[in-house]
Amino acid sequence: MDDKEMIKKTIQHYIDGAREGKGELMKPAFHDDATIFGYIGPDLFAGPIQKLFDWNDENGAASNIKTDITSIDVEEASRLYDWKLITGLVINLLTCSHY
Repeated sequence: MDDKEMIKKTIQHYIDGAREGKGELMKPAFHDDATIFGYIGPDLFAGPIQKLFDWNDENGAASNIKTDITSIDVEEASRLYDWKLITGLVINLLTCSHY
């Protein structure tokens, strides 16, 4: 599996968890020590990544969610890092503004 496919697979865990309202399905996309920081409406949403999983469980499925990965750029130097960690951080930054 090439780098882009590994990234897509990791992101898909996050999407599946959101679509089904199950934080457990999201967990493989994130490093165990990941944190989240952003806003849900006007309220600060920050802390250990488990907070996202719990919020997802409490708020239920986003069954109508539409997703489209339009671009993935892989830089040579990034191959040194764990995709799980990198994509987890990117997902955190991008999705916080969607709530």
